[in-house]
Amino acid sequence: LFAMLARLGRQETVATMAVVLAFFIAYLADAAGSALIIGAFTAGLLLQPTPQAAMIEEGVVRLGHFFVPIFFVTVGAAVDVRSFGQLDVAMVGVALIAVAVIGKFAAGYAAIWFKGRKSVIGVGMIPRGEVGLIFAQLGLTAGVLSVGEFSALTLMVMVTTFLAPPLLKALFPRTARREPPPRSGIAGLTTEA
Repeated sequence: LFAMLARLGRQETVATMAVVLAFFIAYLADAAGSALIIGAFTAGLLLQPTPQAAMIEEGVVRLGHFFVPIFFVTVGAAVDVRSFGQLDVAMVGVALIAVAVIGKFAAGYAAIWFKGRKSVIGVGMIPRGEVGLIFAQLGLTAGVLSVGEFSALTLMVMVTTFLAPPLLKALFPRTARREPPPRSGIAGLTTEA
């Protein structure tokens, strides 16, 4: 199907069909009791080996520039900022941040086969990004998480996302730094390291 659409020369049509497939598989995953993102991820796995994968990725990235901000607005609107001032929410948030940072830092050192700078690996794994927010949003929607717990998780995601870059910068000597290559494709949409 994708090869036939590609022969028609319409990249938008190929990307649209890929998104339709992703929505369909996400729907099937949801109907089976799994998360929508599991279905969408599965669609990506199925589409990756096709000869049209690059064309699909380019089209989906364009759509992502529209939909990703909407997702973050939705998540942000669900956070009760006033709850950050509540002692129990702040304590849970600080505990989650500590576990996230210490856990990933320890995981970097647990890789005994890796002979490089384990601190860099650990710090590089600290950020918790959009996938964490997706599951937190699912938990809030399902009633598994309270607004306070959701806010604490969101606080952890925000702090760990903003904490890693300055820590990584501090771990690298100034002479070892170089300009990163420009980000393109699906990598340009991610927030996790």
